[in-house]
Amino acid sequence: MMKRKLNKRLIYKMIPAMVLVMLLLVACGIAWYENHGEIFKDEYQTNDSPIIYTTSSVQAGDYADFIMYIKCASNQDEIHKLIIAFNVPKTWTDAKDAIVTWENNEDLGTQRKLSLIPEGTSPKNKPGLSWNEALLNNFGGQNPNVLDDTQWFTFIADDQWPIYNGGNAFTLFVKVRIRVKTGPDNLRAKIGFFANYDGDGLSTDGDRWKVMWGDCFEVTDGEGDVIDFCDYHFSLATPGQATQNDIITFKYIGDYYTNALMDESNIYLNATAYTVEGNIYTINEISEKTRMKKESEWGAIYSLTFWSEALFNVPANETITSIRYYFTNADGSKYVSDYDEQNKLTPSGDPNPAILVPGRPINPFIYNFVCK
Repeated sequence: MMKRKLNKRLIYKMIPAMVLVMLLLVACGIAWYENHGEIFKDEYQTNDSPIIYTTSSVQAGDYADFIMYIKCASNQDEIHKLIIAFNVPKTWTDAKDAIVTWENNEDLGTQRKLSLIPEGTSPKNKPGLSWNEALLNNFGGQNPNVLDDTQWFTFIADDQWPIYNGGNAFTLFVKVRIRVKTGPDNLRAKIGFFANYDGDGLSTDGDRWKVMWGDCFEVTDGEGDVIDFCDYHFSLATPGQATQNDIITFKYIGDYYTNALMDESNIYLNATAYTVEGNIYTINEISEKTRMKKESEWGAIYSLTFWSEALFNVPANETITSIRYYFTNADGSKYVSDYDEQNKLTPSGDPNPAILVPGRPINPFIYNFVCK
């Protein structure tokens, strides 16, 4: 009798574990498909990357084309709608009108449409958040872009598609095409890509969705200076485009490359505004007006946020065209300018000691205003 009771207890203990295993296995899994040339005999069949940029750059306002390859598995017959999202600079305002299609190995050559998920619609597992908010929250720490001025656009397939029981082997192979219009700005950015399905809706199980960012993509021949999302620089100005009536932030980023100010605790802005009328307004005082605020107790990022007309005391009837600026310490003996930016590394990629030498040239950073 004792033996039977013990066996029953073991069985009762095993039941929750058996149910848990069943719940874990009965699910649709998604993975990046590197060897996509096995199925898709296209011009990229010898490229094992699951993310393809059809070109590394386009002119501002032109269309950029991207391709994703994914694969799906399940251990039971299921039917779902594919969800695809991409992460691009916010200035790509026409991204909501992107053309997104998909095809699969069971119906090769047939392009099926995905439609934009309306703003305000929540993922199944992120109630109260839009898809953009949920993706930003989930993957903000993984985004390799150094500027946070990006947005997710999420699309869902118009058609459901069955995923058959393959014993957790991958049975459905998918190629996604994304055609999106770029914005007006000159910029460099890494494009993000996300794959999921409606039955999951951004759960905590990373086997049911995948996210990845591609290499740096460039938009040329557009408006304004190049906005660089890809790499850190000593200076960062946001927004990338502004009029003199906008609020602007200049940042000194001193903890990524060796520079003359990296050990200084007080950083000041030295700047000159130029106007259409030919006048010049300079602020080179060492005061609270020009003192930059340290953004965190860690690192060496300092910022100053200002309204240009007020900072430079420019009359309202004048139009500011540009600001030339650099950063100094409290007595002006140490500084960082665009000269240091352009020479921060030696040809071999090592830190360049030449940008620490006193008396080296000062070539200001330039922020150009746009006329709107």
